[in-house]
Amino acid sequence: MIFILLQSDDGDLYTVNFTQAGTQVTGISVQYYDTVFPSVSMCILKNGHIFCAGEFCDHKLFKILNLGTAEKAPIAQLSTDK
Repeated sequence: MIFILLQSDDGDLYTVNFTQAGTQVTGISVQYYDTVFPSVSMCILKNGHIFCAGEFCDHKLFKILNLGTAEKAPIAQLSTDK
């Protein structure tokens, strides 16, 4: 699974998931994930943590409990299937 974590100016986190068929991307979906304080930088670590460097507050380390992909419907979905 390939995904990207994006953050809005208000601190909302979104996951962007890519659907693949072999080496070709066949679909993209965007889903709300969570809200944290606005960060200037985020780093997802292999041990299941996210380090957020705060823009206006202290830096924090969060534990990822789940990716939330099965709990909520995507807010946007694009596909190359015809």
